[in-house]
This record gives sequence, C-alpha cells and structure tokens, in this order.
Amino acid sequence: MHVDSKHVTDDLPALALDCLEAAERQQVLAHLEECDQCRAEWTSYSAVVGVLSTALPQVTPPARLKRAVMDGITPPRPVNPLIAALRRAFSGQGGLLRAGGLALVLILAVSNLVLWQRVNDLGRMQHAGYDNLVLQSQEEGSAASGMVIYTADGRYGLLVVNKLEPLPADQQYQLWLIKDGVRASGGVFSVGKHGYHVMEIYADGRLTDYDSFGITIEPAGGSPGPTGKRVLAGSF
Repeated sequence: MHVDSKHVTDDLPALALDCLEAAERQQVLAHLEECDQCRAEWTSYSAVVGVLSTALPQVTPPARLKRAVMDGITPPRPVNPLIAALRRAFSGQGGLLRAGGLALVLILAVSNLVLWQRVNDLGRMQHAGYDNLVLQSQEEGSAASGMVIYTADGRYGLLVVNKLEPLPADQQYQLWLIKDGVRASGGVFSVGKHGYHVMEIYADGRLTDYDSFGITIEPAGGSPGPTGKRVLAGSF
C-alpha cells in the first residue's frame, strides 16, 4: 500500500477503478473508515469514475459480424472500453501509472467531456443524472481548461481542471460562484506539475442557481473576494 505518512491518497485512483489487489484493497478500505480526508478524496474519485463510465457511445455491430465473433468466443462480462483501458494502465509493470493515476483520469475525463460539449451530445450524461459547464481560459495562448460537473438537481458538483500552471507555495487557485454580481468561494486548490486537479465544490445553495463560475489566483488559503488574475471562467 502506498502511504504518504498517514494517508493513502496514491491508492485512491486505483481503488476507484477496482485495480488494487485484494490485500491492498482491504488495507485502503480500513484506512478510509478512520480518515475523513482520504474518504472525502475517495468520494471525488468515485464521482469522476461514475461519469467516465458513460463517456464512450455504444456502437452496435452489424448482425453478421456480431454472430461470427460471438460464435467463436465465450461472451465476456461487458466492460466499458475506457474503464478497461484505465485498469490495464494501473495494473501494468511496476504500477507505472499509479503515481500519475489522477492525471490520467482527469486527462480522459476532460477530453471526453469537452468533446461532448462541442458536439452538443449530452444525452448520456444527462440520462446518468449529470450535467456540465465548460470553463474556458481567460489568457490568450493558454491551453488551460476546466469543467464543472454537477448533478441534475444542482446540489452536488465537482471541479475538474486541466493544464493550469503550477503556482508557488504562497499562492493557490480559488473557485468563485457568481450570482447577480456577488461572488462566493467554492473552494481553494493547487495543481500538480502537470496542471490537473479535481475537487468537490462547496456551495450554500444549488450550483444551478448561480449565473457563472470563475477561477482566480489568490494568496495561499484563499481570499474573502477575488484579488488576483482570472484564469478560467464559464457562464450558464
């Protein structure tokens, strides 16, 4: 089991994808029963994996091809291709991608969800009880992007960011929830060296009651109101 002093954060992506060995899984689950911080992160990972499970459209093969294939094999348990690819990555030699598991999950999550937005095909996501709002970069030439993924009733949401610049230790990013020009903090976060992060959004009301969302650079720990440069923004 991979533990950073007293937490099991490195193993949570693999647990969400059901890639841990039985002994490791039992150790991590036992830790989650005692640790509120790790349990909160596990909840976020589980929500992202739940959305990923609807990321790829199902394609029906021609009847003749399907019969020929199925006649020669024992039908396996259906597995979403995206989830299967992630499982193979996590179980590869030396657990190569365990440390970067969150980055891989987020890359795939953001790329697939942004693609859905572009083609205006959100039916599967909505059918699963989720919707999303894309956050676009506010800096010319920046590849940064983000997305707010929220339940259909607006009561619960996740923020996923992609390719944000890592900040010095005395600064963090802060999410703002905006309604009628009034801004409320939705959480403070930092990104790793690859610029990816996912976090639960904390709000007093429904996320769908807000007009827009923005992310600014603030002093470490956050600010009562936005003071720094705005890097991402999106509106309903």
